[in-house]
Amino acid sequence: MDCKECSCIELLELKEGGYDVAELRGAGYEAWELRAVGVKIREAKTAGFSGVELHTAGYSASAMLSNGYSLGELREFGYGAGAVLTAGVSTRDARDGGYLAAELRSAGVSVRKLRDGGYTAAQCLEGGCSVPELAKAGFSPKELASAGVDLDDIFGGLTGGTATAKYRQAGITAEGLREELGEGDITLADALASGYTSQELYDGGYSAKELRAAGVTAANLQQCGYALSALRDAGCGVGDELAPLGYLPADFRDAGYLPSELKGAFGLADLKAGGFTLVELQQCYGLSELRAAFSVVELKAGGYTIGSLRAEFTLVELKAGATFTLAEFRADGSVDVSSLRQAGFRCSDMVGAGYSASEMLVGGYTVREARSCGVAAGEMRAAKVTAADMKQAGYPLVEMKEGGYRATELTELGCVVAELVRAGWSVTECKEAGHGAAQLKAAGCDREHLEAAGFKKAELDSLWLAPK
Repeated sequence: MDCKECSCIELLELKEGGYDVAELRGAGYEAWELRAVGVKIREAKTAGFSGVELHTAGYSASAMLSNGYSLGELREFGYGAGAVLTAGVSTRDARDGGYLAAELRSAGVSVRKLRDGGYTAAQCLEGGCSVPELAKAGFSPKELASAGVDLDDIFGGLTGGTATAKYRQAGITAEGLREELGEGDITLADALASGYTSQELYDGGYSAKELRAAGVTAANLQQCGYALSALRDAGCGVGDELAPLGYLPADFRDAGYLPSELKGAFGLADLKAGGFTLVELQQCYGLSELRAAFSVVELKAGGYTIGSLRAEFTLVELKAGATFTLAEFRADGSVDVSSLRQAGFRCSDMVGAGYSASEMLVGGYTVREARSCGVAAGEMRAAKVTAADMKQAGYPLVEMKEGGYRATELTELGCVVAELVRAGWSVTECKEAGHGAAQLKAAGCDREHLEAAGFKKAELDSLWLAPK
């Protein structure tokens, strides 16, 4: 039936006549109408009415809570802070139920009660409370600072050591000092003098450079946990401050220090052992110093040339262990052959490295040494070696002939014509050397060759037609 159309029938009569709340809701009756005829919250809830409808119907917060609704739900349904507080809910419970400080503040709750109810200074500030109200309600300077309140607003614009002493007493952390430091009202030196420790400042994010400027020693900075690289940036001295703290050259190298910064505090051998390369050490050490820690092999690998190393090393040292080959000495061009000979290079080494006979002879190698190494007679002649020296060194006449020596030169040395002929000099060459037809005939030369050499027929007839 359409009960709404039966205007003569009162809602109460319908309820008393046995219609349940769900049927009445289905017939279009609203929650406030049902509440007027004594429908309980539980009945309305069971019939499907929402919390918002129940609130609109005028059911009290107290009744809603008694029927199992939470404070959080009541807030969602539209019950204000005043309504729940009237129902006997405490400030703390209201906070736990999600009510904001601003809502309770609007309901007349004092700042002190907000604080006692667990609201933080930040929440109270968001709720419209002023800094003086918060301070009066008992919020500490530390709580106010944590809520973002400027320390000047808390302490009335104090500066210097007076300010940091107050901050320290109020429990303001080292990190909390940052804004005041930035404004120039206080210094880290003020903070340290007021009892803040260097460790607290380290934990608060301050750099080693900042603490160093405030008078903190390198030892204290190390104890706080600053890396060596940070101590370097802070300007701590190597020899007088850092080295005595136990740092090794390898530590300094890893921290970005240059050898020039460490030279006065550590020896060259220590720096080498610490991993500094020859190239790095070259920037501040001369060769005369480097030779004490580096071998010739290492110096060569580091780019030093023969010419540069000769200022500190003998050729024997440069040659030892085949550090530098003779070919490298030749290519370098700074060492003369005489010095190479004195350093122990043999004539055969010189030949193998491409030195000429002339270079070797100028350098002191003998003609006999050259012969023993297979230097051709032609090279020796090009080097202006005399026939006498060649003969004395044991060069065979055949080789001397091939090398371009003349029969005249050998004749002057006492070589007989038969030796010259056997060595390959021609009859003509022997004739030019002063040997007569009779000598050449005695050496086994025939008449035809003598005629070809220009000996006169009469002279030859006298030798070949003369009675035996």
